[in-house]
Amino acid sequence: MKIREIITLLILGIAIPTFGQYHIIGIKGGINWTNINSTNFLSSRSKIDNGTGVNAGLIYEYSFNKRFNLGIDLLFLQKGFRREFIILEEDGIRYLVSGKIDSEFDYDYFSIPIKGGVSIGNKFSGFVNLGIIPSILNKATITTKLIDPVFTSSGIGYEEETTQDQTDKITRFDFSGLIELGLNYNFFDHYSLFASVGYQYSFTSITNQNYFPDGEVRHTAIVLSFGIKYALRKG
Repeated sequence: MKIREIITLLILGIAIPTFGQYHIIGIKGGINWTNINSTNFLSSRSKIDNGTGVNAGLIYEYSFNKRFNLGIDLLFLQKGFRREFIILEEDGIRYLVSGKIDSEFDYDYFSIPIKGGVSIGNKFSGFVNLGIIPSILNKATITTKLIDPVFTSSGIGYEEETTQDQTDKITRFDFSGLIELGLNYNFFDHYSLFASVGYQYSFTSITNQNYFPDGEVRHTAIVLSFGIKYALRKG
C-alpha cells in the first residue's frame, strides 16, 4: 500500500454521510509497550524484552446516535523489542560466557487505525472499539549495545554501540487487529477529554527473504493514549 492509497482511505473516512449526530476531530498521544510473537527467530542464547515507543496524531469520529461510532486515525506509531544475546566461547571442554550484547530493534510506522464501537454514558462515558490498522514503515533500525566486554579467541571484538539502518530490508506493510477500551469526559458542550488502552496484534510478518528469511516475526503492542476531541456538528 502506497502513501497515496493511505491518504485516499483517510479522505473516505472523513467523507462518511452527514445524516448522523456528531462529527468529531481531535488529537492524541501516548506511550506504547511493544514486543513480538515469533517462530524460528530466537536462539537458546537469546532473551527478548519489551520495547517502548510513542504514538501521536490526529483522530476523526463519526457518531450515529451517541452510542455507535466509526473512527479513523492518522498516527505516528513506534514498535519494537529488545534482544539480549549471550556470546559463548568454547575451551575444548565446555562453553564459557564471553560477554553479552543488547540489541534494540526499532520500527517507526505511519498507521491508519480504522475502527468502530459503542459508548455507554453521557458526561462520563466508557467505550470499546474493534478495528484494523494498515501501516506503512517509515524507518527501521537495529542498535547494538555492549553489556559486558566481548572478545573472542580469534581476536574478533565488538564495538560498544553501532546502529544499522534496516528500512530497505524488512517488509514495509504491516496489518494489525485492534481492541480498544477507554473513558471519556465531556465538558463545554463540544469538548471532551479521553484516555484509552488498546491491544494490537499484527497478522503480517516483518520478515522476508532479505530479513531473517527462516523465521516469522509479528508485532504485538499495548498502546496507552490520551487526547482531546471537539464536536464539529451537532444535529
